[in-house]
Amino acid sequence: MSHTAGFPDNIWLVTLLDKALFEFAKKLPEYQFIFKQVPSIHDTIFKIKNREEITKYFSNIDLTYQPGEGWCYCTDAYVILADILEKISGLHWEEYVIKKILKPINMDNTYINPSTTSLHNMSNYYLYDKCDYIKIPTPHNPLGAPVGFIYSTANDMAKYLIAIMGNEQNVISQTSRRKMFSMIAQRESGLSYGLGWKVKIVRELKVIEHAGGYPGVSSFASMIPDKNFGLIMLCNIGEAPLQILSDKISKIFRL
Repeated sequence: MSHTAGFPDNIWLVTLLDKALFEFAKKLPEYQFIFKQVPSIHDTIFKIKNREEITKYFSNIDLTYQPGEGWCYCTDAYVILADILEKISGLHWEEYVIKKILKPINMDNTYINPSTTSLHNMSNYYLYDKCDYIKIPTPHNPLGAPVGFIYSTANDMAKYLIAIMGNEQNVISQTSRRKMFSMIAQRESGLSYGLGWKVKIVRELKVIEHAGGYPGVSSFASMIPDKNFGLIMLCNIGEAPLQILSDKISKIFRL
């Protein structure tokens, strides 16, 4: 969860389990490096049937540093966490998240890999390329859901930030929350990583952040717990500069 296991950041296995994206990416020059670095990726992906097989795939990955001796964000590693959670809890990851998080804080408009026909008012997704918008397939990745395939709204995500910042909530213990927001993996002066969250110090305040990115999707969450401040931004265009917008908005509220 602190991304200090030694895994590289460019595995891309889980993202390409989204079969529609896999076919779409083959047509785009910027994604050709994936197919070059793993020539057999098509056969590998279509043999994977469950999350345990994704975990086992990591036994073939060369570490970029010894565990605990560096930091590198690895999106795919969240599926390993989900696999572990399923084995410990006896619940599927989806069941656990719904039972332990979504329902207790009334995130009623949040869904994990639903049939897209069952959703209302759902945005289309776009990439911006050569002064034009390219519509891309709706993200759908059942096995890879733990890396971020959750459909939600800004209001529901605000409920989540309020819950994990609050002193009275039934989602996470205070001990676990303190550890989650602690500066575990030092990256540079004033910038570190906790458990699933980037942690930085700005004007003597601890700022907790996480960005989300996917072809056609940009998202950003930011919290300043000492100020009871939270910010959610969701965008249906890939690579939107939400970090910059978040910094500007947060600066206003810190003045």
